[in-house]
Amino acid sequence: MCTAIPGPTLLDLEKIVQVEASSLSQIYLGRSIGYLIGSFLGGILLDYCKTTQMLLLTYTFVMGIATLFIPWCHVLWLLVGVMSVSGMAMGALDTGLNVWCLSFWNDESSPFSKLFISSLDWSIPCPTHCRAIPLT
Repeated sequence: MCTAIPGPTLLDLEKIVQVEASSLSQIYLGRSIGYLIGSFLGGILLDYCKTTQMLLLTYTFVMGIATLFIPWCHVLWLLVGVMSVSGMAMGALDTGLNVWCLSFWNDESSPFSKLFISSLDWSIPCPTHCRAIPLT
């Protein structure tokens, strides 16, 4: 849900922040940069933290708190900052969950990781195929 919030609420966020949609698209850039940074920092923190589950729970809590603050951000830079924090938590959580699944299943994790990679393979051609299908 944290990932999907900006899409359907973009027009409402435009009214709250009082900027045009072209300027409001900076929240996607902020979240993506936060995701990249969070992926790297999450991997580093996982190396030093012994309680992986508590760390993953903390990331989920940070994502929830950041999502809670989104409607009260009346300035664009504050909204971009909140979305960046949410993106960092998302990136760290995704990295942590992948590492945790690999360590949890050890040698038996190969089918699950291949299933995850195959789902990523379909995300590239799928939008072009959907556009080619006539709706009428």
